Amino acid sequence: TLLQEEKEKAARERAARIARNKAAREERAAKEREIKAAREKEAEAARERAAKATREQGRGGSTGEGEKGDAVVAQKSETPSGLPGGGLEKGSAVQEGGGVRDSQRDSGKKVQSPTIKAGKYGRIEEQRGRLIHPVPGHGRRRPPGMFFQAQPATPVRAVYRGQVVYADWFRGYGLMVILGHGHRAFSLYGHNQRLLVNQGDWVNEGDKIAESGDTGSLEGVPGLYFEIRHHGKVENPLQWLAAGG
Repeated sequence: TLLQEEKEKAARERAARIARNKAAREERAAKEREIKAAREKEAEAARERAAKATREQGRGGSTGEGEKGDAVVAQKSETPSGLPGGGLEKGSAVQEGGGVRDSQRDSGKKVQSPTIKAGKYGRIEEQRGRLIHPVPGHGRRRPPGMFFQAQPATPVRAVYRGQVVYADWFRGYGLMVILGHGHRAFSLYGHNQRLLVNQGDWVNEGDKIAESGDTGSLEGVPGLYFEIRHHGKVENPLQWLAAGG
């Protein structure tokens, strides 16, 4: 009958949609595995470079950010509690002061405490309500942070000067960058498809640090997840970012 034919047609269409969605998920998972493998290789090379630089520094004396005589404020115990927090299973991140580890893959990386030239650049809290947007657009709240929907490979920019304290894969956040701005302030950038910085790098406001994507996203919507953490607490990013981008 006509009714039976319509039911069979609807069932076939539903089965086809399920198959397409499954194929899309498998393709996305394969892409994430490929990106993850590439980042692991890149991270290993970065660790080797850092070790070499440390050895050379030990032979040739100190170098780097503090050499120019500017006032350097060393922040102790900078790692915010539960970083990155929000939506992660218990035990995904280690305790305050101990850094961050992916509970699926023990990368051995830790969040490092940055040193900031406070006299020259000031405190990030002085720029509350005036920080640039990490990607174009207004974004929407996704507690504890916010989400900016954006085309894949959209440039992700640092909202303020700081040091890269984490740049790697983190479960639930995909490829993620965390910047330390000193004075227990951090900004977090998740779901990227490509990272353009390594742990230990210094960046200025507006520098390109990643390209947006959908890695680690359950929704599969390309964009950027963004957080601001200050004194160990996740704060509403809208109170920190400039109105209108």
